[in-house]
Amino acid sequence: MSKFETAFKAAIAENERRILISTLLASPDLRVLDIAAVTQTTQTTVSAALRLLRTAGVVIGRREGRTVHYRVADDGKQRPTVILVNGYDGTVEENYFYNAQAALDRGYDVLAFDGPGQGSVLVEQGVHLRPDWENVVTPVVDWLLQRPSVDPDRVVLIGLSLGGYLAPRAASGEHRLAACI
Repeated sequence: MSKFETAFKAAIAENERRILISTLLASPDLRVLDIAAVTQTTQTTVSAALRLLRTAGVVIGRREGRTVHYRVADDGKQRPTVILVNGYDGTVEENYFYNAQAALDRGYDVLAFDGPGQGSVLVEQGVHLRPDWENVVTPVVDWLLQRPSVDPDRVVLIGLSLGGYLAPRAASGEHRLAACI
């Protein structure tokens, strides 16, 4: 299993808990005990999630005696980044197989998200599709450009299915994109 397949497995299994753990790791080094207390789960469950994230290269651990402190891995390099926009009935998870794996293999960072009217945003939040998609992507680009690992001159927007209509519409109002596919 490649490190990216492992990362995908880590991302979709027990999604909410892993997202919370990943968010927690953005703060200073944390121990399994600390993460277990915040997520209200067992240390064994947290350790299993961290093992997947560590194998995928998403987090790193630093040992002090019998304790391991975890944090998000960051090599300090800026990389080109791909933003993936799916279709009306698509999900962020399927974007992994369509575009994300290929982009990751070629050294790109990838951001896939469900926007209004898509995937979990539609099903779980009841937010419907918007006609002004350019106003959806601009805040995504704003957030992305605050990340030190993103090369601001190499951000690309890729649309799949209905995303193939939404992406050019968004690109028409977003000058910071290097390309739209």
